[in-house]
Amino acid sequence: MVYTGEFCMGSRLLTPLSDFFGLPIDQINFIVCQLVALLLGIPFRRVLSPRKTSTTVRHLVEVLVGVALTVFCFGYQVWHIVAQSAVTYIILLVAPAMLAHKIVFVFAMGYLSCMHIYRQYYDYGGYTMDITGPLMISSQKLSSLAFNLYDGRYRDDKDLSKSQRQYAVRSMPSLLHFTSYMFYFHGIIIGPLAFYADYMHFINGDWYQEWEVDGQIVQKPLENVPSPRVAVTKKLIGACVCAVILLTMPKIIPPQKMLEPEFMENTSFLWKLLYMTITVSFVREKYYFAWVLTEAVNNSAGLGFNGFNEKGEAKWDLLENVNIYGVETAGSQKDIIDNWNKTSTIWLRHTVYDRVPRMRTMSVFAVSALWHGFYPGYYVTFATGAMFTITARLVRRNIRPLFIKANLHPLYNVITTIFARVTNSYGALPFVYLEFMPGIKVYLSVYCWAHVCCLLIILRYSLFASPHKSKADPHHRSVPQTSTATTETTTTTATPPSDGSKEKEL
Repeated sequence: MVYTGEFCMGSRLLTPLSDFFGLPIDQINFIVCQLVALLLGIPFRRVLSPRKTSTTVRHLVEVLVGVALTVFCFGYQVWHIVAQSAVTYIILLVAPAMLAHKIVFVFAMGYLSCMHIYRQYYDYGGYTMDITGPLMISSQKLSSLAFNLYDGRYRDDKDLSKSQRQYAVRSMPSLLHFTSYMFYFHGIIIGPLAFYADYMHFINGDWYQEWEVDGQIVQKPLENVPSPRVAVTKKLIGACVCAVILLTMPKIIPPQKMLEPEFMENTSFLWKLLYMTITVSFVREKYYFAWVLTEAVNNSAGLGFNGFNEKGEAKWDLLENVNIYGVETAGSQKDIIDNWNKTSTIWLRHTVYDRVPRMRTMSVFAVSALWHGFYPGYYVTFATGAMFTITARLVRRNIRPLFIKANLHPLYNVITTIFARVTNSYGALPFVYLEFMPGIKVYLSVYCWAHVCCLLIILRYSLFASPHKSKADPHHRSVPQTSTATTETTTTTATPPSDGSKEKEL
């Protein structure tokens, strides 16, 4: 039997602080643990740097502090991560080489799914932070590691894509290295995902400065990673701004207001769209806050360095999970995907999109919905997102060239930016409500206009397209584009010894 408070099994030590601020104890524990990790990251980076101490010590500190913070936040529920990780490690050791990565993917997602179902059965609609959050990140780590081991040990380099070569793992991690990767203290609470290869470069200090000379890449070991002080400070300020908005604006413009009969019956169509766009924008602030804060925490420990830009300034965006400006000013569905939950997008591309033979887009959205859980609203949102993605490709392929031909490309950009902004909130609304009917009721109140438009475009340009129609847009690609950061002739960067850097996928 599950008793009251089952999904907040963390420490109650900070209850007085919870009462003082009027915030739930689980949220107080989360914030305090993140701040502790932020502060501990400073001596970890300076005192226990790869140049001053052994990697074994660094691994041990990562494990011990990570487990302690997890127990403080989630109590005995930490055993779920231990169990999921232990079984995966055994699978990687004993399963057939050509099947291990698939077995791990199914097991990790299956374990996570069982926890989602368990959580929903006993705490339906609850927002208490429990172990399912860290399990979502651990599932990404385990499945990506399994595929990276498969790529590194059993596939020829010539058959690998650039990103697959970059993340490939050539040998089975030791138990200490594996445990350190699963529990490192600055990413255990809320991530984001760091690929195993990137994590080991961080632990070992294997960073190189590289530049291009006569078409050849020249590498030189980088003695010290630049200080992340400026990057961490900016991100902490950004997280504070997001926190203020999160604590104030959703109370002023709540999404639940759209479900009120009076609002549905007496509000104009345009005002409903405007209200929907604004309220969902404010709901996103909780994700902005958590992701920007955890990026600062990882940077404080030294994880997240991604080379130098053209001006010679250090980049600390390897673990950037959201580009707030990019999301809020997106001009297309692809721009939104490229800038939102970026590490999860890369994971989906790496483990799903690049692996399945057909129906890639639908497979990605299906796995993404499964990863989030089983609330019906999630599936409405992701099904809608898949429809938006397919429609956006058809629009770019068939309608965009007409604007370009008429010298109206700026007008096209304005229209698509407005549509991306409105449809982003439209599609995300069921995700906010969790349940099926609330989102459907709101959709019906605005005549399901976005779905109708998408359906008409798909019918016109997909099902009833002329078989003799030539490709109108030479720049269009029929699969989600991948933009990989590359080194230009005069650019100096610092990267791990690999042939590519972080991708923006889907």
